[in-house]
Amino acid sequence: MLKSQSIIVIDDFYHNPIEIRKHALTLDYKQKNGATYPGMEATSERNWEIVRNTLMSYINEDVSAPCPKSDGFAQGKFRIAVANDNKKRLDNVHVDQQKYSGIIYLTPNVLCQGGVAFYKHKKTGEVFFNKTVIQSKGFPTVGDDFHKRVLSYFKDDNNWDKIGEIPMRFNRAVIIMARVFHGSTGIFGDSMETGRLTQHFEFYTYDK
Repeated sequence: MLKSQSIIVIDDFYHNPIEIRKHALTLDYKQKNGATYPGMEATSERNWEIVRNTLMSYINEDVSAPCPKSDGFAQGKFRIAVANDNKKRLDNVHVDQQKYSGIIYLTPNVLCQGGVAFYKHKKTGEVFFNKTVIQSKGFPTVGDDFHKRVLSYFKDDNNWDKIGEIPMRFNRAVIIMARVFHGSTGIFGDSMETGRLTQHFEFYTYDK
């Protein structure tokens, strides 16, 4: 665990990870409209607040604020991605609105590839999205197709240096500061049983 708590890794997180994986594989997965990440997602009728509270206990600041997003966020939802989804992803690097993101890997170790990677903006040396990046030469300016151009900028590997990666492993939970430049790596498999299966949580602070 880093002192800054920019990355927190918890191995052997669930006491019943095989049952959680089996449950996740029974759900109805659908593509989310406008999603920039690869694959599909599904929600469960189970209440995941106990799990979220456990993850929160590892974060050394108050993350009890409500979700500020207009469309909300389904805590504990699952995502599945297979190799063919990689070519459809809209960005390789991104940042998120929430303060922290939590991900739990539920793919058997024999299938695991990649994990979550972290990046530095080449032109500025920044690892967080901020005004320095926005004002740097070449970053998209507000105008027509702004959102599309930003996604294209974040997908262009020429704009980023990879500075680290946390590999996935079965039943590993990873909590990251979501406003650092990051992206999923290792999209693999050709079915729900062999693809990249993850569970997701978000954490918010009152200072946004």
